[in-house]
Amino acid sequence: MTSSHILFIPCVLMIGMFLGFVLGGRAVRNQIALQDKRDADREVARAKRDADRAARKVVASEPAPAPTEIEPPSKVVSVAPTSAKSGSKKSKAKSAS
Repeated sequence: MTSSHILFIPCVLMIGMFLGFVLGGRAVRNQIALQDKRDADREVARAKRDADRAARKVVASEPAPAPTEIEPPSKVVSVAPTSAKSGSKKSKAKSAS
């Protein structure tokens, strides 16, 4: 190894750390901005949801209209099920002979 490596290697490491610091800081700022935007969107959605719930409570708390009188049914007609034909084939055969 030559004597230039004594200066070259630490310089490359310092440049790498500097670039990592700058690029990492930018990434962190972008992440924080994205998180702040998400939080703001959540707050807007939460406020809208709370307003909808409050509107539903107002509608639900209004008194229901008075029920109208229902007329009783005039005549209830029940229909009996039709019975199967009486007798079986054997009994018909016996009666036919």
